[in-house]
Amino acid sequence: MHRVPAVPDRGTGRHGDTTTAVVLYAAAMSVTGFASAGLWLYASRRHRLIEPDLDRRLVRHLTLRALVVPTAFLPSSRQILRNSASRFCSDGVDTVLRNGA
Repeated sequence: MHRVPAVPDRGTGRHGDTTTAVVLYAAAMSVTGFASAGLWLYASRRHRLIEPDLDRRLVRHLTLRALVVPTAFLPSSRQILRNSASRFCSDGVDTVLRNGA
């Protein structure tokens, strides 16, 4: 079984350590994934655009599979924002304490 990282270490280019780039990448993956899953849900609902004899278990499996990637990227975006906010806050407090304000 392959392990898919919540935030990829490759694919964000030279700016992978930049919070904005990583958050935008994760958001793009989520939006694209949910759009794709929405198309599949539209096509597969009541066998609207798929073969009528397609097994319901297969349809359910493909639906869940379509939702895995976008769902996995949502918490990673939130965690990145939380980490950057806490880092920003702690840097701000350190700066204030060093400057004696």
